[in-house]
Amino acid sequence: MLNGVAPIIVFEFAYVPPTFAGIGPAEAPNAALMWLMNTIGVIPIPIVLSETLTGIYVDNESSNIDIETDIQPRYDKNPVTGLTQPPIISQRGISSVVNVNMFAKKDSILLAVLLALSEQILAKTVSQEYKLSYFNGPIAIFRGLMHGFSTQVSSEDDLVRITMQVQKPAGLSAAVGAVQTVLPRITGGLPNA
Repeated sequence: MLNGVAPIIVFEFAYVPPTFAGIGPAEAPNAALMWLMNTIGVIPIPIVLSETLTGIYVDNESSNIDIETDIQPRYDKNPVTGLTQPPIISQRGISSVVNVNMFAKKDSILLAVLLALSEQILAKTVSQEYKLSYFNGPIAIFRGLMHGFSTQVSSEDDLVRITMQVQKPAGLSAAVGAVQTVLPRITGGLPNA
């Protein structure tokens, strides 16, 4: 959220410094700007989703986390208790996906900007030279990837319906089965009383 006022989408595109014929970045025009962009590495482009400010507003949103669980049963028995050993459980986070459904007025200038930036992402999907962030109240995703984008236009009104899905891939988690759930066998004798 923009200071609690409106949802915000931030597009980040990797900056690849241009090369001029035999001229390095220090000799190029606007050398200070190019040095700053080389230092930062990305160009953030925020878009505020407010009907009054930009003509784009969020109708609804949802967040979904996908986790894969693998359970491997164990058939060996504990020699002390005679009980079957607990299964080995491992989990792997797959992704976190935020779905945002928006409406925009057809004549909104920032709608054209949003559509153009989304088209730029299509060209950068293989190299992943982009990141998307979305913030609105309890739903936030930082530096995610585009999972889906669609628009729908109707002749009955002057609205464009937009569905945008931002995904944050997850890495592997530690195996839960490595945790010991049964106390080890106690060896030794009791002291003479």
